[in-house]
Amino acid sequence: MKKDLSEEEYKKAKQEILSQSKNKGLDLWERVLQHYDYEVEKAKATGLYMPELGGYMILYFDKEQDQWLMRPADPKES
Repeated sequence: MKKDLSEEEYKKAKQEILSQSKNKGLDLWERVLQHYDYEVEKAKATGLYMPELGGYMILYFDKEQDQWLMRPADPKES
């Protein structure tokens, strides 16, 4: 018989899976950036112009979510 996970069990299982990856999603972003011929280090340092995503984006580590994410970046700030 299949058992549905409670919300708390789901969150715990998701966190365990995420914590197994030491890079917490960075490997996925690296593959995406490399697929489109973007420089990963530049994406982390100053951001990149990515028309596929609508403009300048920067790759950053979100401490609250404990994973790597992409957000819009203002190129004038760097």
